[in-house]
Amino acid sequence: MNKELMYYCPVDAEKTRRISSNPEAQSKNMECNCNRAPETILCTVCGGTFVGRKRIQCQRHKNTIHLMDCVYCVFCKKKLK
Repeated sequence: MNKELMYYCPVDAEKTRRISSNPEAQSKNMECNCNRAPETILCTVCGGTFVGRKRIQCQRHKNTIHLMDCVYCVFCKKKLK
């Protein structure tokens, strides 16, 4: 039986880890980046700043899009780099 536990540190979302009792599953375990905190994003085209998260696809949850994930600048509508 494959048992997997997850612990989450609300102070530092980057410390989210998955623990598995199965050594084979541990090697296949991929890092989850879904619980990142929002940051200030600076557009390199127009120089506008806004709060959000640059969209990075999670390797574990490929079909998940979070509310604050941004692909385009909210001011000039150009793609974020």
